[in-house]
Amino acid sequence: MFRASEKPSSQITNSIGLALKHYRFVALLLFAVTVFACTGGNGTYTQEDGSSGVDTIEVDSSESLHKMVLEHQMTINQLNEPHIQNFWGIYVDDDGNIYWQDNRIAKLHQYSPSGEYLHSFGDVGKGPGEFRYLESSSISGDAIIMLDAFSQIVHVFNRHTGNLLQSGVLERENVRDKYSPVHRILAETDTTFIGIPQQSAFSKAGKESISLHRYATSGKILDYRLLTYRSGEALESESGGVYRRTPVSFTAKSEIFLIPGGGVIHSFAAEPMFNIYDSSGDITRSISLDFNPVKLTREHIDTVIQNSHPMIDLESAVREADHIPDRWPVWSEYFISGDGNLWVKMNTNPPHETEWWIISLDGVLLAKETFGELGSVHYANAENVYFSTFVEEIHQVHRYSLEMTAAGQR
Repeated sequence: MFRASEKPSSQITNSIGLALKHYRFVALLLFAVTVFACTGGNGTYTQEDGSSGVDTIEVDSSESLHKMVLEHQMTINQLNEPHIQNFWGIYVDDDGNIYWQDNRIAKLHQYSPSGEYLHSFGDVGKGPGEFRYLESSSISGDAIIMLDAFSQIVHVFNRHTGNLLQSGVLERENVRDKYSPVHRILAETDTTFIGIPQQSAFSKAGKESISLHRYATSGKILDYRLLTYRSGEALESESGGVYRRTPVSFTAKSEIFLIPGGGVIHSFAAEPMFNIYDSSGDITRSISLDFNPVKLTREHIDTVIQNSHPMIDLESAVREADHIPDRWPVWSEYFISGDGNLWVKMNTNPPHETEWWIISLDGVLLAKETFGELGSVHYANAENVYFSTFVEEIHQVHRYSLEMTAAGQR
């Protein structure tokens, strides 16, 4: 099972870029520029601290076992690909094919392991296999599942033939769900996926938690409230009868990803804890990182504001916020690699310096790397690491071979 970066996952070229991805969907829904939403649900969230008999694995961060040796293999350059307009994220299937999500023209571009263009899935429109706005895509086995954010329709394609297999409107639990549309999907199998809803920007109700639903590819809900977990933090304010919830890069995100072989992992970035759940939604263990968050200063905040997108008035958001954190989040992004390791981008000296920690799910620190100017990390497995760069308005995806050597050796 693989996931599309967004960061959101996502999460993609940097911490500010990751925040913009959350804003873009809301802007398209004609929300006010200064009012943005994270995800949300209702009810109480499942335990987040590994207590009540659940094992907590402490990661020894003093020394890592390996150094990473990377060698450039391939680049996909937007200039050489006339069908590409924009970059949203990348992921890889079981055969090593590469998928480049292009949300501007609502297409998912498929490349061979050698970087040869093969096919594009989707198009702009309102018909079968077409999108008003391609928000998220994911793959499992032979099925590519793609979500239209506006219509809340999922379209399923065969990754080998490019044929559209089926389309279905996502079933809703109640009328309030229309204010929390699904904005991210994670394919579990060829026929099921996890849907992550987006919280309403106009309501305080349920803002403390996010509820996952399991869907069939037909759009039918198979499991309401499969898992409920803590929502991310935000800068919040209320004036003139309007409630605002505006995430920025120095507030704590809350992200969940699938684990190869089944189950999910969740972390709330204000705490150095990663919680692992089985496919039934029960917590099985937690991984705790030995890390002290960095103090958040006014200088940090001013730097983030100065480098933010002009359409996002972060200065006003900070000025009007009811509360501002006093520490940076522990991490700015993370994901689970294809071989089942945890890759965490740690805020070691933010906002300009970060460090990737690679940790096994049994709590062993495998490596620490900064990656220099290689770009933003999106996906990795036992053999390769995939980066993206955006230089002079040109998107590029780079693949590097990956070799782990004993620490102290090269």
